[in-house]
Amino acid sequence: EMVAATRRNGYAYNNVHLFQGMEKVTGMAGIGVAIRRGDGLPVAALHITSVTARLDPPRRESVVAILQEEARQLEVQLEPVLDDMSRSERSRAAKPVA
Repeated sequence: EMVAATRRNGYAYNNVHLFQGMEKVTGMAGIGVAIRRGDGLPVAALHITSVTARLDPPRRESVVAILQEEARQLEVQLEPVLDDMSRSERSRAAKPVA
């Protein structure tokens, strides 16, 4: 369900601890946005963690907008590298396995 919400919203929000031993750490939340190649495949992410109250609406929307803008700028700056990654993957996929 979290993955579906992330795709629907365009960002990930988590205020639930997923790792064993983290149950005692409360009041923290995180937001993440994808950095994508030209073909739309996510290859990296920007993420922040904060006190939960600082990521409550309406501030959450502002933080998400800033992270998304930074991700878009990184996509533009890294486009040659990301495109090269895509070409390398297609090249490897096209080679027969020996």
